[in-house]
Amino acid sequence: MGIYDREYYRSDSGDRANWDGSHRGGRALIIITVVSFLAQILTLERPEGMQLVMQGWFTELFWMNPERVVDSFQIWRMVSYAFLHDITSIMHIVMNMLILWWCGFRLEDRFGTREFVALYLVAAFVGAVGQLVSAALGFSAWETPVIGASGATYALLVIYAYLNPSQIVYVFFVLPMPIWVLVTLFLALDISGALGMRSGNTAYWVHIAGAVFGFAYIHYRLMLTNWLPNRNRRRVAREAPAPRLKIYQDPQPNLPSEPKSPPAAHPEVEDNLTELMDQVLEKVAREGQASLTPEERDILFRASERLKKRRK
Repeated sequence: MGIYDREYYRSDSGDRANWDGSHRGGRALIIITVVSFLAQILTLERPEGMQLVMQGWFTELFWMNPERVVDSFQIWRMVSYAFLHDITSIMHIVMNMLILWWCGFRLEDRFGTREFVALYLVAAFVGAVGQLVSAALGFSAWETPVIGASGATYALLVIYAYLNPSQIVYVFFVLPMPIWVLVTLFLALDISGALGMRSGNTAYWVHIAGAVFGFAYIHYRLMLTNWLPNRNRRRVAREAPAPRLKIYQDPQPNLPSEPKSPPAAHPEVEDNLTELMDQVLEKVAREGQASLTPEERDILFRASERLKKRRK
């Protein structure tokens, strides 16, 4: 079987964000968010008209309330709020999930599943930090809860616009616009809202914090999984050279020496290197190149050198 026939070289998705098995992280985040949205509706206890948040025990358990985070140290709320949405406005969850699908799937292809999920969750956490800071500075009410994935999806938008600034998007499916212009307009509106120039129930500081984190992440090439334990990381033992039996011979001067041919590679070593290379390339396709250990990079290097020698 040739190297290009292997599973990790097969791709029919091109540059599209397809709903296929290669986006496990993005699909899982969307499914969890939709299930949480349904749970919010099913556990609704006290409908309160058209308020931003219609309260139910499920929503109250997971929304981000600065007062409860600080006073009761309920840290999980700084991430769980991103999986809740306003059930009085279907567009709240629809827009966030569209961004997660359109930008997120492409970024997962680029960074790998593990790094992408870490990026999404940390962006949500940073968005919650932005809301805590705004409450501490008096820009927002201390007891006001926050829900929505906008902090995380804002980070995805900024990262995608940074990587693809000339990508054309169609506003309202009609007006063509470079994505960097659209993101800049969104950010300008949020900054004006955070400064009190616009009214509404939008968590502007969550958006701004998510955007700042997204820019810092891609501009400084942060790799979050470098600080996380990798349960798949295994030490790959280097191939030990086969023992050689040395035979002593008396030197025979003035005899022309025959040119020595390079020793042939041991069949077991050759097979082992090919198998190790397959495992490493499958990991690259699954988790991204950034997840490789130095030993795994060395395997790819040695396999590449061996392929070069075969072509000569």
